[in-house]
Amino acid sequence: MNSIKKEDAKLYIQFNVTDTGIGIAPEHVNSIFDSFTQAGADTTRKFGGTGLGLTISRQLAGLMGGDICVQSVLEKGTTFSTILAFEVAEVQEEVKRSAVLEKEAMQQLNRLKVLLVEDNEFNRMVAEDTLKEIIPGLRLQTAVNGSDAVTRLKQELFDIVLMDIQMPVMDGVTATKTIRNTLQEPARSVKIIAMTANVLQEDVQAYFNAGMNAYVSKPFNSDELLLKMDGVLHNNTAVTGNVKQEEKKAKEEKGFPPLPEHVTDMSFLKQFTGGNPDKVQKYVGMFLENAPKLLDNIEKGLAAKDYQAIKIAAHSMKPQMSYMGIKEDVSNIFLIEQSSGESAHYEALPQLVSNLKRLCSKAFEELKNNK
Repeated sequence: MNSIKKEDAKLYIQFNVTDTGIGIAPEHVNSIFDSFTQAGADTTRKFGGTGLGLTISRQLAGLMGGDICVQSVLEKGTTFSTILAFEVAEVQEEVKRSAVLEKEAMQQLNRLKVLLVEDNEFNRMVAEDTLKEIIPGLRLQTAVNGSDAVTRLKQELFDIVLMDIQMPVMDGVTATKTIRNTLQEPARSVKIIAMTANVLQEDVQAYFNAGMNAYVSKPFNSDELLLKMDGVLHNNTAVTGNVKQEEKKAKEEKGFPPLPEHVTDMSFLKQFTGGNPDKVQKYVGMFLENAPKLLDNIEKGLAAKDYQAIKIAAHSMKPQMSYMGIKEDVSNIFLIEQSSGESAHYEALPQLVSNLKRLCSKAFEELKNNK
């Protein structure tokens, strides 16, 4: 990407995409942007496609006041170049990413001593680097499996344990049960956050049943991890009692853990709109108008066992929730869409929709209060 010229209040930017593939023969270069045209019949047979992609791409570029051109050498590769014109703002202001936690909360996290339990060396390195970056003052130590973690907790105190689930020697669930049932206080009551790719309701319920206080999905989102760490620290009830409360609440809410303190996050929307408050409120308003209707369609579809209606509504709702910063591991909207397309998973939908309803209620309230 590079700037090629500036005229009046417009800046022209060129984007180049280069491959080292089969290239395009000279006789086909001038026609590849035509509808239903590809670089010869052999290309269609080998690689498929309809021949509309480049046509649509050029149309989109044209709508944005730009164009696409191509340079290619047969058997060596191709470079597609797109030139687009962008208006230069009169007042340029950097959109700063808002902090997910208050200064006092971050200061507390910077004083913590944390044990990271992860057997995979690559995952452990990524987690260490990320934690040291987002919490510079954190005192971080590592363990390579659940058994190692239990041993470490017998020897020294930690504020939080970040526990992987699937590990050799001793997995995370077994390690958590061992900590809760065999260690002495205060080690027995250490806060434990599961770090896992398995976030289906039955998996999450198993983590809470074992005695974990929270979970984050892998690969983890830094903001989510900060919120979960802050959340477990501010729950002052004893861990054993807290687990019972979580189990009770999860059962009441059909197997789902408590919602995070904030389920929406305007960071992406602010970045997407260039920090324009009018556009932010416009999109929030559209979401508040459309999402309740889609949720109603999902509920009606469930009642009527119209699974196609559920799938359509969930598919439409999914990107809208993303713009509002609502995470999939909280909403399970993608899982609803997938489950409604497979008869073997229909039985999971009532629980998933119940969770979606409570999530939407909280999200709508947050967004209305921020308008």
